[in-house]
Amino acid sequence: MKKSKLLTASCHSCTYRHHHLGIEKHLQGGRLHSGETYCLYVGKKPKRFKKTELKKAPPTWCPMRKNKVVLTVYDFVNENERQMFTFLYDYCGGTCISTVRHQVVGTYEVNFDAQGFWDSEDKDALLGDIHVADFGIILLDDGLKLQCFFKERDVYIYQPYMVDVSKQKGEAGA
Repeated sequence: MKKSKLLTASCHSCTYRHHHLGIEKHLQGGRLHSGETYCLYVGKKPKRFKKTELKKAPPTWCPMRKNKVVLTVYDFVNENERQMFTFLYDYCGGTCISTVRHQVVGTYEVNFDAQGFWDSEDKDALLGDIHVADFGIILLDDGLKLQCFFKERDVYIYQPYMVDVSKQKGEAGA
């Protein structure tokens, strides 16, 4: 069975991407030329994108990219929430995964990215000493895009549009 690719980050949705139109002007210690696209990351000199860099994933020099991927593990707030969720999941045909029932258990720096985790055959061996309980949530943050995985018993399910977890990102210290 072929694994699907994860959704990747793009510079087109980045708030620091700027396509300059109009006359030349100085900004943050650099000169902006008309018709060029720049990265205006706060506190940095404007960096011009090459034509080929706009058509692919964010460049390697992107200041948003982190050196290490941060893995955050979420588990249920208490045992009652776990039992309620398990009942709804088993007998009612599933339920909405929400971080209202979950809390941060731990934050770790890891040497693999989200695509490497997703392509791995033995995900628990890749995690090593990091324990993820059944119906737990894993959040992998490389600075560009948050990738979320839900552990359904022994299977990890990719959750590409889970936004509740990203609201708790600041609480995790990531």
